[in-house]
Amino acid sequence: MKKLLKTISILLICTLCIAFSACAPQVELTTISATGAKIEFAYNEDFSSNGLVVKAQYSDGSEEEISDYTIDSSAYNKTVAGTYSISVNYNGKSASYDVVVNAPSLTGITISGAKTQFAWNENFTVGSLVVKAVYEDGNEEIITDYTIDSSAYNKTVAGTYSISVNYNGKSASYDVVVNAPSLTGITISGAKTQFSWNENFTVGSLVVTARYADNSEIEITDYTVDSSAYVKNVADVYVILVNYNGQSASYEVEVGQPPVRSITVSGAKTEFEWNEDFSATGLVVKARYADNSRVDVDDYEVDFSTFDKTTSGGYMITVTYQGKSATYNVIVKVAPVSSIEITSYKEEYTIYEDFSSSDINGYIVRISGEKEELSTLNATFDVVGYEEFKLGKFSVNIKSKENESVTHSLDIESVKTDKLKVLLIGEGMGIDSITYVPNMLSNLGYEYEVAMMYDYESTLGIHYNYYLSNDSSYNFRYYKNGKWDTMYGG
Repeated sequence: MKKLLKTISILLICTLCIAFSACAPQVELTTISATGAKIEFAYNEDFSSNGLVVKAQYSDGSEEEISDYTIDSSAYNKTVAGTYSISVNYNGKSASYDVVVNAPSLTGITISGAKTQFAWNENFTVGSLVVKAVYEDGNEEIITDYTIDSSAYNKTVAGTYSISVNYNGKSASYDVVVNAPSLTGITISGAKTQFSWNENFTVGSLVVTARYADNSEIEITDYTVDSSAYVKNVADVYVILVNYNGQSASYEVEVGQPPVRSITVSGAKTEFEWNEDFSATGLVVKARYADNSRVDVDDYEVDFSTFDKTTSGGYMITVTYQGKSATYNVIVKVAPVSSIEITSYKEEYTIYEDFSSSDINGYIVRISGEKEELSTLNATFDVVGYEEFKLGKFSVNIKSKENESVTHSLDIESVKTDKLKVLLIGEGMGIDSITYVPNMLSNLGYEYEVAMMYDYESTLGIHYNYYLSNDSSYNFRYYKNGKWDTMYGG
């Protein structure tokens, strides 16, 4: 029963309210408002009404927040930056607000075309640098309002440097290289420059130094050597080239003469007057080398230490060149004859006695003081008018054969002999005439001894054969006291 009463009470209340409303003025929805909504969106961000507050305004001035509205965001395009109108609808009323889709954000920058290689001491430039901004929508655009940070770059120090490009908080970098200073030349020292004949080429202690534009110098080893001109078995001067990175330097080397195998001498003066100074006038020295070439040389040495210009005789002269020797002989002639010196001589000759130069003793005297025994080898002896059977005084003229202007004269005399000893040889037919010889000698005033040997049938030829065979087949007679006897001494 209580439940029934409660129900009836509610119905009565509702009826009363309806009646009352019908009698009061009607309240209508006039507008709605939309505030607090998110109005800025990132590029590609989905639409959201977060924060949106929608209120209904009524004709009685009341206002209430509502939630059963609808939103029309069909115009919104998250991938196209721009402003979009969002519509809020409620019971035939609408309100709108604008939202903005921002431009796509910058995700980075790219660089290309920059100059990356720099010569030593070259100022930095970007070259043909192109900078592009890269956005999140994948689009790129070339920009020019970037900034460059090249503070690390040092143009005088070779190396790699990082260059930074900056734009709206984004950056990119690239490396540039400052190359080593340019090579301006090379210098060489310490090379072997003298070579023996047939010696292989070597650089010896060659030091090659590279010289750069910054005046720095560095010793290098990766140079090349061009010795193609060098010929080890031809004595000459050759140019050696050293090359390094387009630069070159040269130096000269000399291949010496081949070793001397022997020397020969010719044409030298070989006869010298007494007291004449030695001279190698006319001397030709030829060196024979290991390559069999023969060359006249003039830087030889002549040893004439044994030569004595004041002593006549032969001397050996030694010529030396590069350790090889040859000799030749020279003669110092005897000193000129200056006089003839007589030490003793036979002053008297008996009649019929032959003159002999050996009876004169003395010397040929030279200007050097040397003396040679006087003889027919070096002098002539002329006895003027002398006859062996003629008595009297005679002159002997002695003359040097070498120098006929040097003479000496002396006197000799032909005198009677104390006794003449005469041996007669003949044949039997001449005995009678021979017997008169003692009388003839007596008439001439000589003391004498006379003997004879004879053979009755002998001729001059037989006498000659007796002489050769020492045969004594002769008859002998001796004259004494005015008569001939067959016994010697009578």
